[in-house]
Amino acid sequence: MSEADAIGAVRPSDMTGLWPNAVEAAADGVFLLSLDAKYLAANAAFCSLLGETEPSLLGRSYYDVLSNDSIPLAHRAIEMMIRRGQPQRTTVVFQRADREVRTAECHQSFLLHEGRPSAIVTIARDISQEVLLERKLWDVAEEHRAALDFALRTSLGLIKGYVYTLYQHPRIDEARRGRYVQIIEEEVERLTKFAEDLLDYRRLEVGDLYGTNEVVDVVGVVKSVLNGFAREAMRRQVHVETHYDKVRGSLFTSQDSLRRILINLLQNAILYAPVEGTVKVSLQDSEEALEVLIEDDGPGIPPEEMGHIFEKFYRGRVAEKAIGTGLGLAIAGTLAESLGGSIEVESPPGRGALFRLRLSRKGCTGRNMKDEPEPREERSNPVAIED
Repeated sequence: MSEADAIGAVRPSDMTGLWPNAVEAAADGVFLLSLDAKYLAANAAFCSLLGETEPSLLGRSYYDVLSNDSIPLAHRAIEMMIRRGQPQRTTVVFQRADREVRTAECHQSFLLHEGRPSAIVTIARDISQEVLLERKLWDVAEEHRAALDFALRTSLGLIKGYVYTLYQHPRIDEARRGRYVQIIEEEVERLTKFAEDLLDYRRLEVGDLYGTNEVVDVVGVVKSVLNGFAREAMRRQVHVETHYDKVRGSLFTSQDSLRRILINLLQNAILYAPVEGTVKVSLQDSEEALEVLIEDDGPGIPPEEMGHIFEKFYRGRVAEKAIGTGLGLAIAGTLAESLGGSIEVESPPGRGALFRLRLSRKGCTGRNMKDEPEPREERSNPVAIED
């Protein structure tokens, strides 16, 4: 059968709307190969994956755009499918024209015409970010791997379990359905934070810091970050008190870095505060510096652990009970130093912890921003946490 006949077999005249509507809209890459592994068609997602256009692919060999290491794997998968008549799954690396690579998980099966194979359809899911995350995850000291692996697998296991339950029991009552969906959302958020911590710390290690310096309304940034945690605080039944009404918090600094520091510190405080506990957020202003204080009434930090909490992957006895990477405080400390500031910690035994972020008004530029009149406005949703 010729290539033209194969295309006609899988896209007959009475199904002309199926390909553009179903395949072109797919988020994953979809492409057709002839039985001798030449491209017959490709959707927009696959062309984007390769950085090619469909006309540039048609007639070319499937193996032309694969890395050298992937060619034997891809060839074997097609050979096994032809020999056994069964769908195959394999992971291959595509070599783009711009020399970048993309890793994809490919599911291949036959399209039949009059009961005989006429072409090979492949669904290619881009897993490049997952592969990158896995490499980042395992590029750590051996003693940290078990904890990271446990955290990752725990969240993935919960998501998979509850998705399966919802799928198998479509008539489940609304209360339980809502609870299961909430758990899935929480674990997705946890995995997102997990990935962000791993990737962001790598960025910091190579000196790729957050944003550029500008005049920032620190109070606005604090309020915005608090808004983002309103739901989490409510879910954990943690009351958040704020004290910064009389502070004029203009500072020449990196807003992106400041935001990330505050997110990590506040997340820590809410995580370790007890049920019906309190987290206090306040600002102190002076000629030399502006300080953000975040205090919780949780179990506190044992004296022997105080010198280690800013080390990457460090998790103390209390932290071991919660899922995490052990990178949050390491990132916050590194970013604070990059802004010419510091983070100090006070933790009387059994009486919670106080994190004091101190940012110099002169920062790295030598500019005193005490009286700067026009800080950048920080957009935020209506504040859900009372002052």
